[in-house]
Amino acid sequence: MFDFFLKKKKSRELSPAKSGTGFTLIELLVVIAVIGLMTVIVLVALGDNKKRAKETTIKSSLIEVVKSAEFLRISVASYDGVCDPADITLSSDGNFGKLKLYIASQGGTVSCNSTDEAFAVISTIMDNSCWCADWEGSSKKIELTPPETCESILISTTCP
Repeated sequence: MFDFFLKKKKSRELSPAKSGTGFTLIELLVVIAVIGLMTVIVLVALGDNKKRAKETTIKSSLIEVVKSAEFLRISVASYDGVCDPADITLSSDGNFGKLKLYIASQGGTVSCNSTDEAFAVISTIMDNSCWCADWEGSSKKIELTPPETCESILISTTCP
């Protein structure tokens, strides 16, 4: 009978709650630090994707400007109306005005140069560069060197 009490006492001593098999403070802090590091990595990656998404939106909007200009050319046999004659930006009329506002909402600044027979439109994108699209169907990225601006390099109706 005496052995029975001793065995019971030993089994209580080895129970998980009292044997010290839980996590230590250092182990918990390491896990929290790893989770924090992984969170930072994911947030940085998402920020980079957001920037690329804005660039892609601006590029596709400039392609839409080209398509709208072609519809204008078919309708009135001229590109007159693509650019605003008062300044060197995209016209505020019709689809051009909507695209101009949309590009601005994505952080782009649009410049435009046109004649009756040709046009080119350019917009700022991130990383000191521009995206240009013209009446010939050319659409390309242009790297800027200081003090150049997108507006200053668009000197004709074709992309530089």
